[in-house]
Amino acid sequence: MRLMRNLMWVLLMVGTLISVSCKGGGVKEDPILRLSAEEALAQGQELMANKKFMQSAQYFDHAFEVAPNSATGREALLLAADSYFQNGGTANFIKAEAKYRDYLNRFPTSDQSDYVQLQIAYCLAKQMRKPDRDQSATIKALTAFE
Repeated sequence: MRLMRNLMWVLLMVGTLISVSCKGGGVKEDPILRLSAEEALAQGQELMANKKFMQSAQYFDHAFEVAPNSATGREALLLAADSYFQNGGTANFIKAEAKYRDYLNRFPTSDQSDYVQLQIAYCLAKQMRKPDRDQSATIKALTAFE
C-alpha cells in the first residue's frame, strides 16, 4: 500500500513537471527581429545617443543583417563598429576592428574609408600592452596608422 502511494506521488510530480515544461516556457522571440532595417537603425541611433552602446550595437547588427547592401545597412555596419568601440574593453575593440574591416572589405570605395582605417588603427592601439609584454598589437597599430 505504501509503495503504491509513493509511486502515485512520483507519477503526479513527473506529470506536473512535464505539463509545466510544455506550457511555453521555451525561448521567447526577440522583439528586435520584428523591426525593419530602418526602424532598427533609428532605435539604435537613439540608444547610442543615450550612451547605451551594447544595446545599440544589437539594433545596428540587426539592421545590417536585414539589408546588408543598402545605404541603411552600410550605415548600420559602421555604427555597430562605433558602438563596440565606444563601449570599450579588449573584447569590444576586437569586435569593433572586425566590423571596421568588414566595412572596408564590403565598401572599399566609400567616402568613409579614411575614417574606418583610422578607427582600425585606434582599435589596435587600444589593445597595446605594457612594454615588457608582447608588442604584436603595437606593431599592427603602427602599420595601420601608416
